[in-house]
Amino acid sequence: DRNHQGFVAFRLEVANKSEKAVTFNPAQSYCAYCEPGTVANWAIRCPESSWFADPEEMTAALEVQEASQAAQHANEQSWNTGLLFLDVVGSVAAASQGHHVNGSGPLHTVARMDSEDARHAASELRFGTALQFWQAATFRRTTLLTGEASSGLILAPRNATAPIVLVRIHLGSEVFDFQFVQRVLDPRDSRRGAVGS
Repeated sequence: DRNHQGFVAFRLEVANKSEKAVTFNPAQSYCAYCEPGTVANWAIRCPESSWFADPEEMTAALEVQEASQAAQHANEQSWNTGLLFLDVVGSVAAASQGHHVNGSGPLHTVARMDSEDARHAASELRFGTALQFWQAATFRRTTLLTGEASSGLILAPRNATAPIVLVRIHLGSEVFDFQFVQRVLDPRDSRRGAVGS
């Protein structure tokens, strides 16, 4: 389906046509990177494989990282507020003693606080987008009753050099293999072709 931040994403749809409920967990399926003609014996000739990412783990890790950055931002702004207070007190004391005060100290601190607020707002937006992706776009751990279907993206670390990508899906006691031939295209080549046609 796409590349996403170091992962390759496959869109998977699962329909339960059996007589019993089945559970799909993306973290129990994997992606193998193979050489031509090796799919029948992947364990020997597909030397590299990766489990699909677990959306629950990815979401939890993002939430922990977001909380850590929010705490760091709060600490930074608390420190900056203290500095601003000291800058203002120092400027007032200097002015009361007849010294010339240009006010640049408090202004620099306010500018630093504004910059930190902007950086934090951008970071929160990135986290929100990433969380939304892992919560809404991915195929999460799901139990399907008879006749039910579900779909979403499953993601494995990208390997752009492997000529064949084998997606092996474990669903209950069944195993499903999907083989893809991988080609890396230079977008500049497609632009040149479009211009020349």
